[in-house]
Amino acid sequence: MTIKHHNPAQNTALQQALAQTIGARISQPGDYATPIAGLGLFRREQPSPPVVCMVEPSIILVAQGEKRLWVGGEGYPYDPSRFLVTSLDLPANSEVLVASPQQPCVGLTLKLDLRMLAELISQGGLP
Repeated sequence: MTIKHHNPAQNTALQQALAQTIGARISQPGDYATPIAGLGLFRREQPSPPVVCMVEPSIILVAQGEKRLWVGGEGYPYDPSRFLVTSLDLPANSEVLVASPQQPCVGLTLKLDLRMLAELISQGGLP
């Protein structure tokens, strides 16, 4: 396995490109499905207080802006430098911390297929 490291300038350029790509596909606030199974995009244009949600097993990546997930009284921020991974259905509260019409909070959600992950882990011989 090869791990490629990017310098901070490359990371910033990649994050900006991802934010622009998502922004070009969704121009209004909301959650949007894509033709790719399990992949969704989101856009928020203003900060919002925590709202109750159910987070499915997934990876949530914010390309621009900042969000926080509250679980059991603990806050887990995620933004372009930190992503969120959940491995089970999780009742939580989600809030948008940083967003504006000029710089919306945009990102993607990729739902995880736990059966496929379990199979990959068993084939990899990992504990």
